[in-house]
This record gives sequence, C-alpha cells and structure tokens, in this order.
Amino acid sequence: SDNSKYLLKLILFSVLIENVSLFSQFATIMYFYKHEGIMKDIRNIVKWTSIDEQLHFNIGVLLTNILRKEFPEMFTSDLEEVVHKVKSIVEIPELRKSVVFTLIMFLVARVGVHIQVPGIDVSRLSSAMQGNSLAGFINTFSGGGFQNASMFALGVIPYINSSIIFQLLGVVVPKLEEMQKEGGKEKEKVTQWTRYLTIGVAIAQSFGLTILLQQQQLVYEPGPMFTLVTVTLMTGGTAFLMWVAERISLKGIGNG
Repeated sequence: SDNSKYLLKLILFSVLIENVSLFSQFATIMYFYKHEGIMKDIRNIVKWTSIDEQLHFNIGVLLTNILRKEFPEMFTSDLEEVVHKVKSIVEIPELRKSVVFTLIMFLVARVGVHIQVPGIDVSRLSSAMQGNSLAGFINTFSGGGFQNASMFALGVIPYINSSIIFQLLGVVVPKLEEMQKEGGKEKEKVTQWTRYLTIGVAIAQSFGLTILLQQQQLVYEPGPMFTLVTVTLMTGGTAFLMWVAERISLKGIGNG
C-alpha cells in the first residue's frame, strides 16, 4: 500500500508538476515575449529550462515503466486507473490543450493578485487584518488579493452574491425559475443579467471598501480621485476574473 502511494505521487509529480504546470508558465512567458515584446532577457533561460524540465519528465516516465516491469504487484487496479487518466491528459491533444489552458488562466489570475491598487498602505493593511475574521474570509475568497490590496481584492465574491440573488429571485418569481430550468437562450438571458448585477455589486462593494480604508487611515492620499481609481480597478478586476472563469468553462477543465 505504501509502495503504491509512493508510485502514485511519483506519477502525479512527473506529469502535473514537471510537465503541465511548469510548461504552462513557460508558454505564458514566451507569449509575452513574442506578442508583447517584453521579458526579452529571460527568453533564453526559459528555453533551456523547459528543455531541462522535459528531461525530468522523461525520467519520471522511464522510472514508472521500469517499476511497472519489475514490480507489477505495485500497480493495483486503482493505481492503473489513475495512470490511464494521467496518460489520457498527455496523449489526447484536446484534453491536453484544455488542461494547459486552465493552468494558464490560473497563472494569469495569480499574477493579477499581485497587481496592487495605488495609494493603499499595504503593510498597515496587513497589520490591521490580523485577528479580523471577516477580513480573513474575504482574503481567502480573493486568493490573497485583499491582503495585497490588489485589483482582484474582491475576487469573485460579487459574482457569487449575484448568483445567490438570482437563485432567491427564482423562488419568488416563477417566470425567472422557468427561464433558469429551460436552458438555451432563456438561461443565457439570466446569465447575462447575473453579469450585469455582478458589475453593480462590485461597484457597491469596492466603493464601501474605499470608504472603510479611508476611515481607517490606510490610504496615502484619500479623496474622490482615490475612490474613483480604486472602484474602477477593483470592479475591472472582478469583471476580468468573471471572464476568466467563463473562458475556463468553455475551453478548460470543469466549471470556471
């Protein structure tokens, strides 16, 4: 049992970490160089590192095949099923593209978490959040964006709030519930309304957040300009995350 668990970890590490995860990051960096003309200095480093990681992956595959040949008893039925699923990710082009696309979208979202909204004292904000359960809850849903005072500080909370509102409205308004169940164009209308409501909720929540930050003296230059810039950036960040989630649902793995 312990040997099978070790082998499973080896396979998952070789495929998901050494290959899919790292190569998706490399592909993103190469995209920035090719289409945006930036990150030029690290292009060659990425190129040679990707070759090195490919060797690591190949060694993992080779080692797995050797273990399969010498210790067939280690490959239980459950492990064989996992191996089959992992191989399908690598061998089926459509599935491989979906997995890589999903990982790239995750990477883009993680990069956005570190893009800070100007004018906020991040160090004091982090200190103020210590021991605050509500702030910790929001920070968890934003993937750390709230603590970093990033443009993704609200995360997808406005979208979740909007979805809940429409679910509750479906109970009160029979027509809306019918539209949600029918699917097709009717459901698409509800989805579009949810998007619009998400923007409204994001504006309201980001505005409230700017007021709170200024009251707590966590802003370098409080005033209308700070409020306008912060509301615009945070609302735009939520809209972008909503778009990323929809792209994942269409082209990636699972529900974005």
